[in-house]
Amino acid sequence: MPIPEPAAFGVFVLFFFQLWVQFPRAELYVRHELSFPETTPEWVAFVSALNPIAAYTHLLTGLFPDLDAGTLVRPPSDPAFYEDPTFALVVLVGWIVAAVGFSYRRFRATDI
Repeated sequence: MPIPEPAAFGVFVLFFFQLWVQFPRAELYVRHELSFPETTPEWVAFVSALNPIAAYTHLLTGLFPDLDAGTLVRPPSDPAFYEDPTFALVVLVGWIVAAVGFSYRRFRATDI
């Protein structure tokens, strides 16, 4: 059974329009009785860094620090471990391996 096109479009919207970032913030909002806490916990930024587009951005800004001139990409002044280009590369490879593995498993289960 192939993945329907609306699901693929939904995944694109989830990552491209940064809805991935909003889910941890919404959970934090609900957990603190419908108000935002004064400080944001570190896990919210970590979950946001698992977004493949964010990982790609962290990788590019780590490899090309002058890239921020004239673009929307701004490298952090004191990056955390999840904003490191090495961690970003691991996240990107993880997304690639997961997508290929899932596709391979679905292909093997399909009767051609």
